[in-house]
Amino acid sequence: MSCNFLLADFIAHVKNCVLAKLQYASFKYSRLIESVCVILKEDGYILDYDVFGDGISKLVRVKLTYYKGVSAIQKFNVISKPSRRLYVKSKDLKPYKNGMGLMILSTSSGVMSYRDAVKEKVGGEMLCVVF
Repeated sequence: MSCNFLLADFIAHVKNCVLAKLQYASFKYSRLIESVCVILKEDGYILDYDVFGDGISKLVRVKLTYYKGVSAIQKFNVISKPSRRLYVKSKDLKPYKNGMGLMILSTSSGVMSYRDAVKEKVGGEMLCVVF
């Protein structure tokens, strides 16, 4: 099965693993997914991630965070889709869920959280939100 939008499939896979209370989620590798994993790890939504394999068979394995049986990821949604791209200017960026959530953007400086985008004063495409 080929997939045109790996980020949406990755998010759906992680949400399903959280619902099943699995400790690990494995998925096909892409640089965008690795960049999102770096941001999720920095903000504590996942414990760790590993990239293993080589060539076309690379995989990303994510270790999910739980505290007393409750996942750190409560809501994980795609904002921009191939059919509807959503761009935002740096001056229009506001905290998601009053700063308790995380918005991930793809900017000209790379994939970053909205906090970093505000610091660097760059806008970009809103990829997803995590709460």
